Amino acid sequence: MSLRAPLIVALVAVGLVGCAPVASSEATHAPADVATIAAIHAHKCGSCHIAPEPKSRTREQVDAALGRHQKRVRLTHAQWAAMSDYLAASVSVPSP
Repeated sequence: MSLRAPLIVALVAVGLVGCAPVASSEATHAPADVATIAAIHAHKCGSCHIAPEPKSRTREQVDAALGRHQKRVRLTHAQWAAMSDYLAASVSVPSP
């Protein structure tokens, strides 16, 4: 099986082909798994520009960028939250 087949299956499974919103209310509240978010990242982000590498930006940078994209890219709240977690670097704040 080619490497593209799992990506296509994942995109169809979450209703992303053609930017269609997810139809099932149950699916809109379920947290997205990492493989699904990685597929969305590659398909959605990579279709307009070079997709940023996961964990290469701070949470603030990721949230600001995702906020600018919410009008153009239709994802559920759970998918947006999972995308933010997927892209944002875990930054340790030193204790005082």
